Amino acid sequence: MTSITTSHFDGPDRWRWVALTGLLALIALRTLSSTSPQLYFDVDPAFDPLPLAGFGPVGSLIIDALILTLAGLAAIGEARRGHGLDRTLILLAVLPLPVLLWHGGGDIGQLWRGMSWFSAIVGGVAIAHLARDRTMHLVALAVLLGLLAPLLARGLAQVTFEHADTVQTFEQQREAFFQSRGWDPDSSAAKIYERRLRQPQPHGWFATTNIYASFMLIAVVVGIGIAFVGRRLPRAPGWIALGLVLLFSGGVMIGLSGSKGAMATMVLGAAIVCTPLLFPALRRQLVPRLAWFLLALPVFALLGIVVRGVLLPEDFLGDRSLLFRWHYLIGAGRIFTESPLSGVGPDGFQEAYVRHRVPRSPEEVTSAHSVITDWLTMLGVFGAAWVALLAIWLLRAARCAFRTSMSFDGEDIEAILRKTGRVTLAVVVFGLAPAALVEFHTFTDLALYVRLAGFVGFIALTLGLMRWFTLVDAGALQWIAAIGATVLLVHAQIEMTFTQTNALPWLIAFVGLAGGAATGRGRPRELLAGGSGFIVLAAALMIFWIRPLHEQQRLVIGAARMLIVDEGAPSRDHRREAAERLFTAHQRDPRHRVPLLDAIHQMERAAMLAGDLNARLRDLQRAEAWATHGWDGTGYSAFLGQRLTVRRRIADLTDDPDHWQRAIDDATRLTKLDPHAIVVWHQLGDVLWDAGRRETAVEAYRRALEADRNFELDPLKQLTAREREVMERLIAGEEKK
Repeated sequence: MTSITTSHFDGPDRWRWVALTGLLALIALRTLSSTSPQLYFDVDPAFDPLPLAGFGPVGSLIIDALILTLAGLAAIGEARRGHGLDRTLILLAVLPLPVLLWHGGGDIGQLWRGMSWFSAIVGGVAIAHLARDRTMHLVALAVLLGLLAPLLARGLAQVTFEHADTVQTFEQQREAFFQSRGWDPDSSAAKIYERRLRQPQPHGWFATTNIYASFMLIAVVVGIGIAFVGRRLPRAPGWIALGLVLLFSGGVMIGLSGSKGAMATMVLGAAIVCTPLLFPALRRQLVPRLAWFLLALPVFALLGIVVRGVLLPEDFLGDRSLLFRWHYLIGAGRIFTESPLSGVGPDGFQEAYVRHRVPRSPEEVTSAHSVITDWLTMLGVFGAAWVALLAIWLLRAARCAFRTSMSFDGEDIEAILRKTGRVTLAVVVFGLAPAALVEFHTFTDLALYVRLAGFVGFIALTLGLMRWFTLVDAGALQWIAAIGATVLLVHAQIEMTFTQTNALPWLIAFVGLAGGAATGRGRPRELLAGGSGFIVLAAALMIFWIRPLHEQQRLVIGAARMLIVDEGAPSRDHRREAAERLFTAHQRDPRHRVPLLDAIHQMERAAMLAGDLNARLRDLQRAEAWATHGWDGTGYSAFLGQRLTVRRRIADLTDDPDHWQRAIDDATRLTKLDPHAIVVWHQLGDVLWDAGRRETAVEAYRRALEADRNFELDPLKQLTAREREVMERLIAGEEKK
């Protein structure tokens, strides 16, 4: 990385500082809030009228559009300053865009996930270009690391009072909660949910605690670096204390996460970052040779999964997590060979994986848990562009370590700290505060204090780190950043960190700051064209996707409010009206399948409340028609599963052989979509048995028992003792005839 100039908030620099500050604020907003495919009807609104605390597809796409707009402003600002363009980074960033739009053009689930990835990549590349300015580089790095403070505060809260409150509330409403989701309390889905809920693990705003552990790895690496480098700086005890606080808190959170992969990666990162800091004489001989070694470490992590799966027995040391990742890797390889050009899309992995998983794999995962295999399976060969982008950044980061020499060109240190203060305040106002407001309706007094502590911790840590940055040798700081990027990419080979909407912007920005952007030659027209292109894409998102989705969301909210009654449970009429409103919402934008799935579910529940047989049949037939519409239009297995449920109910009511045959046909199709699952063979056996085809039902039950034995790696995924006993009794009864 090469320093170009320092900035003084003149005309062109205002564009650049606005872009950088805005991008950092949006990264904070993403990181400190959750994202979900649906904010309503994830739980029955009659049970819990409050929406999920986070962003849905509409909010996510709005953030994407803002990131793309700010990236465009950054390019325009760079052009006005006469700075060059790193064509390699830009080309690799935009190469997967056509396949993302191809998958997302007719499917909102594919679009909003894919655009969250694309905007994160583009935002990271924009920050890397802006960070060629020494001051901007350090400000951006300080803000990103400052966000570890609210993450640590939230993690501490989650393993203490938040977990206790959650378990207490769950125990009070356990049966009602499972009923609202349509789960039998003895089902595997209910048991798995309860197992995870009762584990006191920190996860911040991320989907899993393992993703949270990735961020804590950075806390550990940076903490070690601050402690070692701070020994030779003025006020050494204070810097050592700051480093030890980060090291200890990050390490404790990794331990509480229970992630063995994160623990092993933490030890690796600590060893690598310490060596040249402890032994400066080794730098000249050691560091120049480490660039390719650091790049190879993520590949070694991936090869370790192969070794675990191929050479070691299943029960080796009682470990199953790496064994499961070997299963994911096999499934991902089969998926890639089936769709090598365009992949299955950002939201298509699970549907493809259950068709291709090995019989011993008990999981239905949405990711291969490896950034390399994820992007290749989901984006096809185009995903290799983003893998190459990460590789280039890591190589550059390692090669610049201890050789980077960037000065402030005489700029006053206090002026730099004032700029940092202004950016920090802006990030609080436009990033941290909106993230808190999104979930404000869920706050208890203690939760509010935790968020305020996160605000204060962010400001203190950001400003403290910036002061340390102005004192430390740039080459040592670059080394710490390079090792931080390395541990992220190593851990990303065994976790789905880089496919998570609210984790990726921070991760990409950090790796991008470590690797930087080449100076290049000044080509203002190229930069202006590229910047304008991102802004045009943001406008297209607003017009063609966000606007209709927003109108659809208004209808969904209206449907949810129909189920909130003053006394008692919603009536059949309430359910039917909500279902019709949801179907209307689906028609408003058919590209979004979630409202249609919810409409079918609500109409089915309305049918169960009907006292008249004919009325019940009419509601079920309506739900059947909607499920058929969804299945024919998308091929999404959830619609087929819903149609099977509805057709079974119709067959039970009418005892019509044609209706039984339709249910059997659907159950048979599901066994082809997920041939190794217990539930699909169990369902097929039940439908055949109820239809009177008992000999065929016995064969399906045998397949279910075979799948049950294969799923012994996760006992909660297996049949209950009662289910197994019933199947075996039915099989034995038929064999005696």
